[in-house]
Amino acid sequence: MIDTVLCIGASTYNEKTPRKINDALVATKFLDKGSVIFACHLYFRLCQDMESQKEYLKSHEADGFSDYTSQLIFVDRIGEYNVKDGHIYILPDTLQPSNDPAIPSFEVSLCQIGDNLTIKCFRRELNSIKYYEQYTEILHNLPCINAIMNQFAETTVQNKLGLILAGMEQDGAKGLTAIGSNNG
Repeated sequence: MIDTVLCIGASTYNEKTPRKINDALVATKFLDKGSVIFACHLYFRLCQDMESQKEYLKSHEADGFSDYTSQLIFVDRIGEYNVKDGHIYILPDTLQPSNDPAIPSFEVSLCQIGDNLTIKCFRRELNSIKYYEQYTEILHNLPCINAIMNQFAETTVQNKLGLILAGMEQDGAKGLTAIGSNNG
């Protein structure tokens, strides 16, 4: 089982934020002992399409995660991703209604399967609006950072860390509280 995970929520951010996070991860050698999971809007959308955004975060020296290009994992395919030390997992904004064919129609959840912390990526089965209306208390704004952080709080990861860069209308506040209430 992975020991240390930092879950970061971001519904918006400054253009230089990924670089600052990159520099902090390098300075603290955080990825030597843990991993990072981002719950964010459209892969920190700075570019028009998802592929351009991936390239931007991987290669843009001034603003991206250029020190961790090989460790960046974009959750953009159906399946399960076992969270491993030394990696940065970037979750998409999967429930955001969109007419853009570049934005996938799937949902993401975070759970523990046996000793593994696992990110599950599966096809969207529910109509987004009905889903949103049914779970308004949980899904106040999309993506629901609270939902991912609540799922993370329920795992047995020993060192659970949470950070909110910016949470629209408090998306993430309840999630951080849940992490803190579960030894985070």
